[in-house]
Amino acid sequence: MKKSHTIILGLSSGVLLIGLWAYYVGMPAFVAQQMAAAAAKSAPRSVAGTEEYKGAEFCGTCHPRQLADWRGSLHAKATTEAVYLPRYQELSWAMPLAQCDGCHAPTPQRAEGVTCEGCHGPGRTERVARDICLGCHQIHTMSAAMEPLSTGREFAASAARAAGLDCVSCHMPARGGTVFHGFSGSRAAPEVYKGVVTIQSIERKGARLVVRVRNGVAGHFLPTGAPENVMFLTVRGSDAHGRVVYAREHRFEKNMFRFRDMPMFTIADTRLRDGEAREVEFAVPETAKVECAIVIRPLLWTGKQVEQVIDSSVWAAR
Repeated sequence: MKKSHTIILGLSSGVLLIGLWAYYVGMPAFVAQQMAAAAAKSAPRSVAGTEEYKGAEFCGTCHPRQLADWRGSLHAKATTEAVYLPRYQELSWAMPLAQCDGCHAPTPQRAEGVTCEGCHGPGRTERVARDICLGCHQIHTMSAAMEPLSTGREFAASAARAAGLDCVSCHMPARGGTVFHGFSGSRAAPEVYKGVVTIQSIERKGARLVVRVRNGVAGHFLPTGAPENVMFLTVRGSDAHGRVVYAREHRFEKNMFRFRDMPMFTIADTRLRDGEAREVEFAVPETAKVECAIVIRPLLWTGKQVEQVIDSSVWAAR
């Protein structure tokens, strides 16, 4: 009887271990792979063609201004930036490098990242489908809650879309007779949000201090893109002697549950919608002088993290 109990206990432990392995390793890997497969069915990520790929330098012989813009962009560093390979290595348990390269290196010129021919086609200059951006900046998965990148979905419901605008309208403006190819974003140009997201007002409402923040972008949430992108509203109160008596940060972010560094599903989304003005309350002492700031802390392509103050304002009790 004792031997039978030992066998049953051993079998039960084995089943339990297999179950735990399936839940904590196998199931998340399966879900992640299904997300990757669904993402691969998104809009085309490059323009097809029969010519030979020739690289950015070839394109630059006729388009030097566009080449110079692109060189300063994060697109040009999509495979060589400091965080790309380390991030892939973190997620390699769930997907092959080719899956990541589908967006980060859509042509045989892998070291050039998202290069000219990824959008315009091999060896030529073709008119680009204006929604080609959505092939990489929107990842369609089994449900909206599981989308780590949802800029396309945000745009589809935005005031910009309703007005007939598209990604190119804002991100590739005409400059000096050519179209800008630098695609400015917070990681390549942290100052890009200045004048776009603002502190509209600070006022006292009873025991609470109310800070009103507005997202002036018409086409997507702020911040948008990867869940790692976070925007902060910092509030610091000081007394008559300059001593800090209150300090808080409010986060605007898509907070996702992660398994082994893989974003799996959204827990909470506190980002500012396109055109939204939102009031955020703080329990600051009534006599305090208050300094408020909107801050981002992007990780640049070099791997260096910086802090950029987007807007700031001061409130003092009368």
